Order: sequence, then structure tokens, then C-alpha cells
Amino acid sequence: MVRFGTAIVLVPLLIDGIGTDRAGLFFFATTLTGYFTAVELGIGTSVTKYVAELRAHRDVTALNSLLRASFLTMLGLGVLVALALTVLAIVAPTLLFDQPSVRDEATPTLLVAAVASFFYWVSRLGFAALNGLERYDASAVIGIGVSLLTLGGIAALIQVTSSVPVLVGFFGLATTLEGIVSGILAWPHLELRRRVGRWWGVHLRPVIGLGSALFVIGIADTLVYSLDRTIAAAFGGAAAVVIYEIAARPHNGIRAVSSLAGSALISTSSRLLAQDRHDRVKALVITGGFIDVVSTLPVAVLFMVLAEPLITLWVGDQFARYAVYAQIFASYWLVHSTTGVLGSVVTGLGQMRVFVVLAVIGGVVTLGLSIWLASLWGVVGVIWGTVIPAWLGLPIWLYFALRKLAIPIRDYVEQVIVPGYGFTAAWAIPVIAGYRALQPESLLQVTAFALVAAAAYAGLVLPSVRRRWRHALQPA
Repeated sequence: MVRFGTAIVLVPLLIDGIGTDRAGLFFFATTLTGYFTAVELGIGTSVTKYVAELRAHRDVTALNSLLRASFLTMLGLGVLVALALTVLAIVAPTLLFDQPSVRDEATPTLLVAAVASFFYWVSRLGFAALNGLERYDASAVIGIGVSLLTLGGIAALIQVTSSVPVLVGFFGLATTLEGIVSGILAWPHLELRRRVGRWWGVHLRPVIGLGSALFVIGIADTLVYSLDRTIAAAFGGAAAVVIYEIAARPHNGIRAVSSLAGSALISTSSRLLAQDRHDRVKALVITGGFIDVVSTLPVAVLFMVLAEPLITLWVGDQFARYAVYAQIFASYWLVHSTTGVLGSVVTGLGQMRVFVVLAVIGGVVTLGLSIWLASLWGVVGVIWGTVIPAWLGLPIWLYFALRKLAIPIRDYVEQVIVPGYGFTAAWAIPVIAGYRALQPESLLQVTAFALVAAAAYAGLVLPSVRRRWRHALQPA
């Protein structure tokens, strides 16, 4: 959540410090690594899963092979990413940016992003390995430190320069530092030994299989999210990227909340499944799924209710009219609040073929719809192009996820969806009525309203959460 807070603060900080157009170029360039989330989702998540699984089996040889080959793979992919961004640095300025001041800085900015991307992707192996050790406490501390360093460094730099390449270079250095520190902490516990394992071979077959599936899913995720900024820039220039960011960052914050309940379950579920503890995994899915819903859904609802005053207080009156864009994006989580835990456990299971097919179909549909609607409506068309396929595709994804985990749909509906959405609906009705009656506008009024609403929800749902959590912790 500190990372999300940093991302929120950076938007008005950069808009005020270097101007809207330059801020748009900064957001575009620093998101470029997101164009290759397929790399981290494919290789990085495989490393997390198999570090946990192979350590549970005490297979030191296979673990050494996994880490050696993953390093080579990340190194090679880092080179490819850097080359792709170098090509983009040559062609993007004339295609995407009309403003002369932005166009002049676009090429050096994107070249800096290319160099940063190479080091960033190699460093992600350390972060993935640390999560495979289930040291999420250490990962959180490192993430908090890097986020605060990034925010403080950029705040200091914009006092002395408005150069976007300099700011992007610092951002890339800070994010790379996260992986390096993670790798240093993970190294002593990975049992790496000279002349043990292979750089390539039989031990990598399951890793390559899962990694390839997750890689394709990551490509689809790239089509859904990262290309949105390119589409926005193509139809509206650098300023359109800023408008998109204003709508997307709250959505990303809600996404971070949803991932909290499931983020630690990839390695945990891999370890439990390796130990044949399937009943424990099912119990975690039910309990974690309920916690996921009652954590994510009220945040989405509360943001949608308070979107206009929050946007005004965050980035100013001139952007208040785009609050509806943020509401549309946040509505994604009215249906996707169930996916955080399920997605992590399915990844831990490793049976991904059907999810690859669904991801590819969803990515292609989203890309085509986003381009078409953007040509008609601009930035809001890009957002609708992302949200509509997500609404329509979730029931299909949910069916296959529960089927893979051998959890009856009726049980999941009765124990997760009905109580989770029931609690939220009972709370949301008076919250919406209260907002319409009080119309909070100032920072104090909005903060007080949000705190009272959150406290009311906590009082409503915490007894059930506590009871389920205690039941889940009981020995099998």
C-alpha cells in the first residue's frame, strides 16, 4: 500500500513540478517495463513457485538448475526488452507526441528507459527468489523502502531540473535496487553450490511449461493494461496519458488491495500441494476468498462514491470532470474482487492451459475494443475497452478456476460470494445515502466521511472474518 501511496502522490507532484505534457512523457516511459510484465509473470512467478516446491522436496540439484537457467533467461530477455525500447525510442516521438517540447525529450527519455529495463528485468530474479522463500515480510520492507526513496528522490530532483530523462533514470535505478537487495537477502538461503545443477536440461521442463503459460498470460495482460497508454497517446498525445493515469491509479490501488490476500499464496500453495495437503489448500481458498471480497469490494464502492471530491483534492479542479473515468475503471472490481486469492492458488497449482486460452481471447478482444472505442470517445473509450471484456469474461474464468481446484461452485457461492457481497450491499446503501445528504467536499469532510464509513464496515464484517480465520488456522 505504500507503493500505491507513492504512485498517487507522484501524479500531482509531477504535474505541478514539470507540467502536464512532461508528466505524461514520464508516466509513458516509466510504464514501459509494464509492456513486458509477461517476462516477470512468466519467469519470475515460475521461480517463486518452484523455489518453494523444490525446497519442500529438498531437491538441491533441481533448485540450482532452476536458478542458473532462470538467470540466463532473464538476462537474454533483458537484452530483447532493451532492444525493443530502443526501436520505440526512434519511432515513437513522431508517431505519438505532437508537442515540440515533449518530442525533443522523447528519444533520450525512451533510451534511458531501455537501459533501465535491461537491469530491471535481471534484478527481478532476486525478488522472485525471495518470495519463493516465503519471506514476504522482507519483500514488504524492501518495497516500502524503495517506494519512499523513489518519492523522496523525485521530489528533490524536480527542485533542480525538469529533465524527463534524468527523472526516468532515477526511477529506473530505484526500482532495480529493489531486486538487487532482495537477491542479496535470498542468496544465503537458496543453497547455491558450484558444479551442482545445469544451466539447461531436464530439471527445467516443468519450469519452462509453467513459465511459457504465464508468459502468454502476461502478454495478454500487456494488451489489457500497458498498451492502453500507447492507445491514449496515439489519440490524444501526452496530456491524454495523464488523464488515463488519473483514472488508472485508483484502479491500481484497489488491485493492490485485492492482491494482499493472495500475494503470499503462490509459494504457500505450491508447498502445500507438494506435500499433498489438498484439503488445507481448499480451506485457504474459501477463507482467503471471503477475506479478498470483503477487503476489495468496499474499497471499490467507497472510491466510486467519493470519486469526484477525491479527484479534485488530489490533482485539482481542472481534472474533476474525469472522476467518472476513474469510477468506470474502479467498477472493474465490483465483479473481480474474487480473483486475487483464486488466481494465486491456481498459479501455485501449475495447470494453466485453459487460462492461457482465456487470457489470449480476452487480451485480443480488449485490444480491439479499446482501439475502436478510443477512436470514438478518446481516453474513456480505452477504459471501457478494458472494463467491458473483464465483466463478461469473469464467470467463465471463475468456473474453470474452481473446477481446477475441485471446489464446488455452490460451496464457493454460499461461503464466499453471497456473504461477501451481502455484507457490502448492506453497508453501501446507507453510505451512498449519507454521501448524497452530506455532500463532503473539503479534505477534512471527505476524510471524516471515509473513516466513519470504513469503521462501520469493519464493525459489520470483522466478527465473521475473525471466526473464519480462526477456523482456517486450526490444525488439519
